[in-house]
Amino acid sequence: MTKRILAECNLKAATSACLTFHTDISSADNDCAARGEELLNEALDTCVGLGGKIMCGNMYSALGKYDAPPTTQGRANAVAALKRVARRAADMGVTLGLEVLNRYETNLLNTAEQAMEFLAEVDEANVKVHLDSYHMNIEERSLRQAVLTCGDKLGYVHVGESHRGQLGTGNVDFVQLFWGLAEINYTGACGKIARCWRWARRTTSSRG
Repeated sequence: MTKRILAECNLKAATSACLTFHTDISSADNDCAARGEELLNEALDTCVGLGGKIMCGNMYSALGKYDAPPTTQGRANAVAALKRVARRAADMGVTLGLEVLNRYETNLLNTAEQAMEFLAEVDEANVKVHLDSYHMNIEERSLRQAVLTCGDKLGYVHVGESHRGQLGTGNVDFVQLFWGLAEINYTGACGKIARCWRWARRTTSSRG
């Protein structure tokens, strides 16, 4: 039904997938990595079922704070799993967007530069970088340069404030972000993490 409604409204679906420490494809534990790959394939089926053409998120590691750097074996497991998932996704016409997260949510891809190095290892044409200005604001020296680093490998963008609230009320330099997007002629999807209800509630409370 969702797919039909989206089509009737001329809307395109984009989905997001994330892994847990029990389903972490960057784990050195092969059984754990296998569970993660299975979950990604299930998420891919859901994306296709909704008529989606792009699946984003932290599909390369668990979403959470790690207590150690990634291991060589764990990184190799993540690359191998994503290569297999990406090839299946390509057959379905789906692009994968690996979301670059801050250091408190992953230990693998924290910057655009790290993401580009990882993409080179995966080496599948339908695997792109997913940048989120919330995370970029924590980890990148320059939002514009991060975008330029990705270039035509940038496949998805999340626009979020430093506190995940209303745009323009935090300290994210959106001028730098959109300057970079204009320079690379970015025409891909751009989404907003909507948590403005918090601000609406605060505003209502402050007005008594």
